[in-house]
Amino acid sequence: MCVIGTFARLLTPLVLLVLAFPWVSGSAEKEATTLFPIRQAEKWGFIDQTGRIIIFPNFDEVYDFREGLAPVRRGRKWGYIDHSGKLVIPLQFEEVYGLAEGLILARLGGKWGFFDRTGKMLHRPRFDKVYRFSGGLARVRIGPEGGVVDRTGQIVLKLRDQDYCPLSFAEGLAVFSMGGKYGYLGPNGKIAIPLRFAEALDFSEGLAAVRLAEQWGYIDRTGKMVIPPKFTGAAAFSEGLAPVKMGNKWGYSNREGEIAIPPQFDGDTYRGAGAFSEGLAPVRMAGKYGVIDRQGNLIIPPQFDYVSEFFQGLARVSIGNKHGLIDVKGEPVTPVHFDKINRFSEGLAAVKLGDKWGFIDQTGTMTISPQFTLDKEEESGFGFANGLARIGADHQWSYLDRTGKIIWPKTANPSTTLYPMKQQGKEGYIDEKGQVRIPPQFESAWPFSEGLARVGMHGKYGFINLRREMVIPPRFDLASGAGFREGRTGVQLNGRWGYIDAGGDPVIPPQFAGVGSFSQGLAPVRNHQGHYGFIDLKGNVVIPFQFEEAGPFNKGLAVGGVNRRYGYIDPTGQMVINPRFEEARAFREGLATVKLGTKYGCIDPSGTLVIPPRFEGLGEFCEGLALAKVRGKWGYIDRQGRMVIKPRYYDAGPFSSGLAKVSLRIGGAYVYIDRTGRVVIPFTYEMGGEFHGKLAEVLWKGKWCYIDRTGRLVWQPQEELKMKGQGQIKKQ
Repeated sequence: MCVIGTFARLLTPLVLLVLAFPWVSGSAEKEATTLFPIRQAEKWGFIDQTGRIIIFPNFDEVYDFREGLAPVRRGRKWGYIDHSGKLVIPLQFEEVYGLAEGLILARLGGKWGFFDRTGKMLHRPRFDKVYRFSGGLARVRIGPEGGVVDRTGQIVLKLRDQDYCPLSFAEGLAVFSMGGKYGYLGPNGKIAIPLRFAEALDFSEGLAAVRLAEQWGYIDRTGKMVIPPKFTGAAAFSEGLAPVKMGNKWGYSNREGEIAIPPQFDGDTYRGAGAFSEGLAPVRMAGKYGVIDRQGNLIIPPQFDYVSEFFQGLARVSIGNKHGLIDVKGEPVTPVHFDKINRFSEGLAAVKLGDKWGFIDQTGTMTISPQFTLDKEEESGFGFANGLARIGADHQWSYLDRTGKIIWPKTANPSTTLYPMKQQGKEGYIDEKGQVRIPPQFESAWPFSEGLARVGMHGKYGFINLRREMVIPPRFDLASGAGFREGRTGVQLNGRWGYIDAGGDPVIPPQFAGVGSFSQGLAPVRNHQGHYGFIDLKGNVVIPFQFEEAGPFNKGLAVGGVNRRYGYIDPTGQMVINPRFEEARAFREGLATVKLGTKYGCIDPSGTLVIPPRFEGLGEFCEGLALAKVRGKWGYIDRQGRMVIKPRYYDAGPFSSGLAKVSLRIGGAYVYIDRTGRVVIPFTYEMGGEFHGKLAEVLWKGKWCYIDRTGRLVWQPQEELKMKGQGQIKKQ
């Protein structure tokens, strides 16, 4: 398992600030590279900026190049390749972090350690947990203890788990806290400014805001208090001015501690008075945002619900849930009508209109029309880097050049989403507009996964692609409803299960009593004695048949059942979270739902109960919220276990695309709510399904139909439907 994605959870406050203001470039930029990861069938490789394959897809998993190397996995081992595809560090690691500051953080023999660019071990791996390197230091944990180590692996500062130390260096110093007090570390890991503050922020322009008791002041890099604590709130300096709060209003202080712009702006946080950029700063007055100059003159009157900092003469503005761009005079560069605007990168910014994404330039001109549908998790980072934009749709990647041309794959149609439907006893597919794209002709039709969908004909199952081609003829007795995962799907012949690849070839012969989906290179399978084990992509049994039940891997952990109790195993089969639960589910969004006694709660990957078992029922987390049952009714909790939507529903579903189905009474009709609990689709349905992309399937007047996010009926079965498709399935 490669845990590079973990970096997203460990972003420093400085980087989070950059991401909060999408016009700020710098540390958010991707490293320059000429190679881009692609997936072909079930293997990964790399292409160049023209879409030409440079490193043939023959790895089970890969990640981006960093500092000239890319982590790659075959089977269960990770190594590193260079730009030629040469394996410069052998496949030997169980897990890896990305290359940072010339070091590789990797797990070997169950412990984490540091290795150089050649794979040479710098010290004996001995850490149970390790975080990314920053400023020549890394935070680690050994058993119940932890601390900060240098490049040799020597502990230079001991810490407890609850101590705050993200190693976010700004101007050579990093904020940290121990025992509730804050100070600053130097680049050698030594305490540079002692722990004496109730709160502390990063350095900027040589000064840092700190709090003593209830008042904020500013210190210099020696720790000297150069602006005495006299403010009720403070933020970082930019262009010689810092937002400060006096009473309940925000103004600006200069470096001498003098009030340069009197307190007059609203806001519980510094958002009421933003940082200066290009001589301008967003401020809030009477609930609306405007813009001032360095003298405090109101340049753009308050009229917006949000204004970002200026970058290259532009700022993002919001009115309600719509966004646009203005220039330094407040003149509109684009209409305020976009659903999202990402930051500019390489002269272009991704914009969302409805559910489609396109690109604008810095004049506001639409250079690539909105036409691409993205997976939710791909939206925030969508943009150009090194000449290409990566389109993540239906868990597949495509690449777009600056002209709007799809350069990989050559026949890509990333905006296509098809939905199964039933008409006159047969099933087919419609698109997002409700137009029939594949006419009803199947006994059953299932959603697409990795570009293929399971269909039933004449009592057998096969697979079609988005071009209506029967790429795998219906010859199987059964096929997995989950579809393809990692280039494999389960199929049954003569009572035994095996796996085929996307070409229909039997890569793992039928031999099992039951199979699950592949995840992180492994899949749970059941033998004919009723026990579960795990196989790799080649069909090798890598974790013996020893469990009563088992689930897929997620973040390196999978459910394993022993003696009617459930715990979690790692990819080696070791039980790392003891089987003590009556029920256990897969990890979702960093948490797993478990049952202790008669109540449900959640654990984190260490096995710690972060949400105590107190609910009668508990779903998995989806989009930051989970269903929770109290006194017979369902509500929704957040990741801290707080009930954010009160339990008042007799039935409810998980959130998907920002909406969830709910019913207020037994046998009652269903409506859809948003994340605040507000009913946004009031039309009542006999049954409701989850939204997938733009549409959701609902039971209305006894018929299964599709609605869009406004509740509009997009498709319903008719007695005689005029087909808008292009004909029957083509045999291939």
